[in-house]
Amino acid sequence: DQPLYVEYVTDTREELRIVITDSKGAVITQSSVTAKPGVNQFRFALQRLSKGLYFVTIHRDAGTIASRFVKQ
Repeated sequence: DQPLYVEYVTDTREELRIVITDSKGAVITQSSVTAKPGVNQFRFALQRLSKGLYFVTIHRDAGTIASRFVKQ
């Protein structure tokens, strides 16, 4: 299985909380990370996930960013 890479671009250092949930809203994994100025890439292993729809949410001081992906 291929890992999931979450890419985040910022001009400043930021504390982030990245949460992956399933289609029912159950938290699969979450990680607190520090983003540095520039392009940041965070890796998540997906081999234990079942096929289906998932959501990635990035919580930051300036608000929340959400995206979705499908595990094939």
